[in-house]
Amino acid sequence: MKLYLSHESALQFYRSRQPDRVAAGKRHFIPDSHIPSLKLAEAVWLQEKFGITMPVSAEVAKENNRRRSSVLTCPIQSPGLAQQGYFHLGKNLYVAPPELALAQVAGALVDARIAPNCEWKSETTAKRFAVIALAVLGSELAASYVLNDESEDGLEERAPALNLKDLDALLENSGPFHGKKALKQARHLMVCNAKSPAEIELALFASLPMAFGGAGLPKPVLNKKVSVAYGSNTLTRDPDLLFEGSNVVLEYNGSRHEGERADADDERRNELIDKGFEILVVNKGQLQDANLLEHIFSTAAKKTGKNGRCSADYAKRREDVRAITFGLLGTACKESANIRI
Repeated sequence: MKLYLSHESALQFYRSRQPDRVAAGKRHFIPDSHIPSLKLAEAVWLQEKFGITMPVSAEVAKENNRRRSSVLTCPIQSPGLAQQGYFHLGKNLYVAPPELALAQVAGALVDARIAPNCEWKSETTAKRFAVIALAVLGSELAASYVLNDESEDGLEERAPALNLKDLDALLENSGPFHGKKALKQARHLMVCNAKSPAEIELALFASLPMAFGGAGLPKPVLNKKVSVAYGSNTLTRDPDLLFEGSNVVLEYNGSRHEGERADADDERRNELIDKGFEILVVNKGQLQDANLLEHIFSTAAKKTGKNGRCSADYAKRREDVRAITFGLLGTACKESANIRI
């Protein structure tokens, strides 16, 4: 087995609990002569170790080097991305850096037309859905958590897999590639440092443009350290979503906010309120109910001075963005779309 894990398989690797295995630094490039091979037992090992499902995506440099089987598919490397290089995982296994993996799937998302209801009006709609999906995936890779079924709340803290500055560098320095325009649009919508899928959902629902089905609020910063002075002491607090340039904060109350954690959150919020912050709290039921959430966003819009106009089909666009976001982040909700990445 000698593979350059790419596309969906690279994304699945970074969404697993194993990204600390990446030896970031030196980049390795796919040889023109490289022909991948993968046995069933090796594919099963990749799935058990890294959560990479079959068929495994492994990039090649030339058409003649492609191999296809029930366990392996071989996309051809885009010339515009050939100078990005791969990280070495060990032995004969390499993985595309997270920003490269996003670029690799960008074109596929534009072509795939990932509609939650498979009803299409135009190519413009298809591209809009691709931009939303890339914004969700980029925000997840730039988050400070990973899913872990073995933990009490299903989450585990970790350093972000993706640094958005690396994505900016790729977009600046790469040549043309399919989906680049959509990825550029998505980059401006991504948020970083989320501590849960719910924070990504809340941030995107709030800040995506109304044309994309969002509330059109300013893009918030997530879990930013804020200094709160108390007499001679200075305390550091990190509100969930802070709209910079205003004192408005959105806080999420989910299943993690119970017991001692709930008490700590209440104390933190009281300290922020005491120092002039206006806090709007969103619970799980409100997050999963578009109409209830809209009332909260309306209040936030007034407080931040950001009010927009809804198009005639805004409700449908809002439904679509919720389906894509819930679907990609694996949130159990009636609006979730069945989307595989």
